[in-house]
Amino acid sequence: MVDDLMERGPRDRNRVNVQEEWELKYWSRTLGVSEERLKAAVSAVGSYAKDVREYFERQGRGGAKSRDAGAHSNR
Repeated sequence: MVDDLMERGPRDRNRVNVQEEWELKYWSRTLGVSEERLKAAVSAVGSYAKDVREYFERQGRGGAKSRDAGAHSNR
């Protein structure tokens, strides 16, 4: 099968693939977290996008973007 170069985003939007650099960047941008935090989340809960989103929701205050911005604050 020939790759569709016009298609943007991962083939399987139900899975977060951190092994492919372009998918790592896509999911980091989509979820609003750093690549390192995304890798840690996938390591903790697996690669299902639903589980990764829930992981970030459980992590704290509002959306993933607000948590990533405050990642270095003292708790």
